[in-house]
Amino acid sequence: MSGSSARINGEQPFLKSMEFKPQPEAERAFGKVLFQNIQATYGPETDIPVSYILTDTIIAKPSDRIAMYKVGFCSPHDYLTYQWAQVPTQDHISNSLPVTVIFRASSLPKDCGEFYQFCYMSHEGHIVGVSVPFQLVSMSSLGGSSLCQVEDEEEEGLMVVRTHESLMQDRFNK
Repeated sequence: MSGSSARINGEQPFLKSMEFKPQPEAERAFGKVLFQNIQATYGPETDIPVSYILTDTIIAKPSDRIAMYKVGFCSPHDYLTYQWAQVPTQDHISNSLPVTVIFRASSLPKDCGEFYQFCYMSHEGHIVGVSVPFQLVSMSSLGGSSLCQVEDEEEEGLMVVRTHESLMQDRFNK
């Protein structure tokens, strides 16, 4: 282990984030589809736009899908809901433009407080892309005063409810 790891009471050292390196096998298996702009939290009554880019290592098929799983799922068949993935146009592929599908609020689980993630499942039943985890949180636990409604920049006419904090962070990062 590197000298920068912290050892507590003689136990195994904790790894710092800079020491963590993804395994090449995991990158090859799950890094073929890259999810973008996944928020930390969503309300269960809010539609969720899910944007992704396919790398050049995968060829999309009409039977591919974006599925939603509880974090810690064991099998590709453990999905809670899914949307058919859109096959990107040549323009999307040439310019690395994201494709977006919408998970409607009516199809989302109602278990507030749970953590979930989106996965891209190929037509062969293999998971080839995994999003960062996010949480479905009831609006009352967020505190109504910290919420704001903004128009989605990619989907005209789609309104998204976000926390004020996440909106400010996105604007700061641009």
